[in-house]
Amino acid sequence: ARRRWGIAAAGATDGRVYAFNGNSGAGGTVRDAEAYDPMTAAWGSIGSTSIYGEGSGATGLRDGRVLLLGGYDNLSWSAAVYAYNPVMHMWSTEARMPEGHAYFGVTTAADGRVHVVGGYSLTSLPSTNHWIYDLAARRWTTAAALPSRRGHLALVTLRDGRLLAIGGDAMSGIHLATVSAWTPDVW
Repeated sequence: ARRRWGIAAAGATDGRVYAFNGNSGAGGTVRDAEAYDPMTAAWGSIGSTSIYGEGSGATGLRDGRVLLLGGYDNLSWSAAVYAYNPVMHMWSTEARMPEGHAYFGVTTAADGRVHVVGGYSLTSLPSTNHWIYDLAARRWTTAAALPSRRGHLALVTLRDGRLLAIGGDAMSGIHLATVSAWTPDVW
């Protein structure tokens, strides 16, 4: 695997872990895509992404694809969304997020919709944004906002359908040790 930080990673239904983008340090932002096969304990290149930058988000979809969203390339915030199909080794374009965003939490909920929560955009403060992407309709909607600003957070889906927004930061240097739970329409 390439040395980098600020990567997006997600597990897929094929059992592999996919890692995208990031920052290599002296080399700046990268748009590499790699797959880790736990059966062989080896990484392999799967090419490059169309999104250039760090702080992108990724989530595995129920249909086997992996969604790659947003990012920051040290100049601009990306709203782009792409789906990688590991069987066909192809990328497809999905509907763009409502605004360019990076360092957010992303998860695929039990109903198959994708949730994007918190993160950073044009301001220097984390957001309270909560967007839901309906893959079938290829449409984004706005959901109940986080109760407080969060960037660099983790977002997970529980078996009972709740989402948990875990940790992150409220501003530069203010790290959070809190968890917010979302049940449909309420944090």
